[in-house]
This record gives sequence, structure tokens and C-alpha cells, in this order.
Amino acid sequence: MGLTSMDIFSNLTLTSSFGAVELNHSTGMADLLNDEDYILDSPRVKATLITVYSLVFFFCFFGNLTVILVIKLHWRMKSVTKFCLGNLAFSNLCVGIFCIYQNLSMYLIDSWVFGEFLCKMYHFINTLSHTASILILVVITVERYLVIMYPFKCRRILTVQRLRVRA
Repeated sequence: MGLTSMDIFSNLTLTSSFGAVELNHSTGMADLLNDEDYILDSPRVKATLITVYSLVFFFCFFGNLTVILVIKLHWRMKSVTKFCLGNLAFSNLCVGIFCIYQNLSMYLIDSWVFGEFLCKMYHFINTLSHTASILILVVITVERYLVIMYPFKCRRILTVQRLRVRA
């Protein structure tokens, strides 16, 4: 007569800082999620999330805006790497503007309150911005590899004008 996992875990008690939760084979995850002590309902956790998200937004917005302004104001810095860094900063700026606080609202509010159009645009811009960031990092990596491996050919092949035409 072997014991099954149902016999072993049929009466299990979990203890946490919120108190003890008794589990038996009839208790499901839905009962645990509907518990009154949900962590995101705590005012301390909400205040912490708002503070952290605001700091991330602040540094994301002003850091990427600074990079864009430096590249724009110093127009003599025309190179493929600077062009890619400007695009990366713009892509990350879009993430900061369009995604950070909307993502925070999904943690703090039970439903989407921004309407159907912004729901679709949020997912589109979130995916587009992250994909653009990843692809720009790949372009920078390939460009750096080519500069190191073929330094003389690379100056003739990789130019800002050619990169603009391809983008």
C-alpha cells in the first residue's frame, strides 16, 4: 500500500506573516487569491509601488531625453553608433511615457480604466518599443563587431546615410 501525493498533501498548513492558511484537497488557488490579505491591497505596498514607478519614470524620461538632446545638439557627432544610440534612447523614452504608469495602474486598479483604444495602443506600443530596443541593441552589436574585425572596410560600408535608407 503506497501513499499517493494526495494522501501526503491532503491536509497542509501554510504559515506566513499574514497568518496560517489551511489547505486541503478541496482548497484551490482561487481561495488563496481571494484571501482578504492580498499584498497589493496594503497601503504601504501601494505607496512603495507608486514611489518606485515614479523614480523609474523620472530617470527613464529625463535620462533618455538628455541623450536625445545631446545627440541632437551636437550634430557633428554623426556616426552609426550615435545614430543607433539616439534611436535606442527614443525607443526607451516611448516605454517610459506610454508604458510605466499604465503598467502601474494594472497593479493598483482591478480593471482597465483607460478605454478600449488605449488598451490596444498600450499593448502595441509596449511590444513595439521593447522590440525596437532589442533590435537596435543587435544593430549596435553587429556594427561594433564589424568595426573590430574589419576596421577599414567598415568605414566605407557602414555610414549614417546608408543606415537611414535601410531604416
